[in-house]
Amino acid sequence: MTSNNHRFIGREKQLKSLLDQLKKRSSATIVYGKRKVGKTTLILEAFARLGKPFVYYECVKDTEEANVESLLNECKRVGVVPGQFGLGRKTFLDLFQYLDSLGKPLAIAIDEYPYLREFAPAETVDSSFQKIIDNHITNVSLVLSGSHMAIMKSLLREDNALYGRFGLNLFLQEFDYHDASLFYPDKTPYEKAGFYAVFGGSPYVLSAIDPDKGLRENIVGLLLSQDSVISLYASSLLLSEVGNKAQSERLLSCLGNGKKRYGELEETIDPRRTGNLARIINPLIGMGLIGKQYPINRPGDPRKAFYCIEDNLLRFYYTFLHPHRSPLALYDPDKAYEVFIEPGLAQYLSRRFEGIARQFVWRRINAGEFVGALDVGTYYYDDPVARKNGEFDVAVLRGDGVDIIEAKYWSKPVDKQEVHREKGQILAIKELAVAKIGFVSINGFDADVTGLDYMFDGDDLYR
Repeated sequence: MTSNNHRFIGREKQLKSLLDQLKKRSSATIVYGKRKVGKTTLILEAFARLGKPFVYYECVKDTEEANVESLLNECKRVGVVPGQFGLGRKTFLDLFQYLDSLGKPLAIAIDEYPYLREFAPAETVDSSFQKIIDNHITNVSLVLSGSHMAIMKSLLREDNALYGRFGLNLFLQEFDYHDASLFYPDKTPYEKAGFYAVFGGSPYVLSAIDPDKGLRENIVGLLLSQDSVISLYASSLLLSEVGNKAQSERLLSCLGNGKKRYGELEETIDPRRTGNLARIINPLIGMGLIGKQYPINRPGDPRKAFYCIEDNLLRFYYTFLHPHRSPLALYDPDKAYEVFIEPGLAQYLSRRFEGIARQFVWRRINAGEFVGALDVGTYYYDDPVARKNGEFDVAVLRGDGVDIIEAKYWSKPVDKQEVHREKGQILAIKELAVAKIGFVSINGFDADVTGLDYMFDGDDLYR
């Protein structure tokens, strides 16, 4: 989206799709995603490239009349509507009926659409916009946008008045490790992976990073300083639409500190088994803050399901900062880094690199490689003969077996001894039908490493 030097970064595919819609004489588009993921930036970039008049309006938490008045004033400000014009009835239906009657091509974005449903029945608001889309945008390209994930998703359900009305449905997610690195392009692959592991892929967060400073300096400046807006984003803004924030924070704290099975979480959050955990966890899954995952060889198996914080920055916050909120307020930021961050950072980065490796494999699959791949994820194994079980963190499921790929976030190249050790462990598991074995090593391999089907290094990840 917008970088430190205000260039538009990434989202080229989504930008093209949105532009194609907006160039039509009449169209309706829905754009949604969690807060600060870049919805507004994408819309405004598309408008800037459009070549026809446009109006961008962000709703306020007020009545329809107040929002219509504000939107009308914005239309006057940009010259779409004469300054002396007044509406008899201040409804969106009347305003769009008038705008459409002007007969001139126009693009309009209404952001934070869910706010309109706080002062009027949801069915009334949605039905009104259904009538607008059906009858009053013959000369208008309309975009409805919002951050409240549950509400925006509900507009796409079959039982909603707006179902089937959108020619384009854009669900914006965070950048993956590769696109996030465009915000710090001059870093080494090792540094890029570290930045992504800590700060994640929100364009809002990425734009705050100083690419001329190292990881430590950015952590200190953006997360440990008392007045940091990025720390506030992680601690408050992402949870601003959660009903029970205190319980959600408890859950995120559990996940940030290693608990990932439902039973483990329930022991802390809901020891009486009242069903309260499900009421807390499901909205966070719907918001995209928590993910529920299964090993690729045990899809749908509730005994092997695990939960994780999807947002890397949120995960970092609840692993390192949230448990030490009180002492962090007293420590100098540099000292706080030495005491609370540094001791566990290397292990944290190594674990997050496994997720980067999975994203990398998906990218290669989408580029036409790993022919025959059916899925990518973790792989659970249970070896009763050796009396051990465990999980491989990067596995590619094929029809004839599984590719196992080890992810190594080492500060040096992987050596022959490590490759030999890992291969031995993999081949010793009797139940595992291994198709191929490989490594993703951020700092490459020693010259004498051989015998692997895949040898990917940091340059491969960021090429």
